[in-house]
Amino acid sequence: MRSPLPKNLVTVICLSLILPLLAACNREEQAHVVHLHKGSYAGKPMTKLDDDQVAKLQQRAAYGQY
Repeated sequence: MRSPLPKNLVTVICLSLILPLLAACNREEQAHVVHLHKGSYAGKPMTKLDDDQVAKLQQRAAYGQY
């Protein structure tokens, strides 16, 4: 039994219903103020890493353990 609507038309209809929902679901992030100052994240200064933390991060990066 064949569907009365072509497969491409069904896909387009589904996408046209889903995409507006996805675009609207994160409104508070869309209104979030972005701070683009060097050395800051969300308006707060970055914490300094000590030598042990830097060594551990370099080791993880060398082995691809992200």
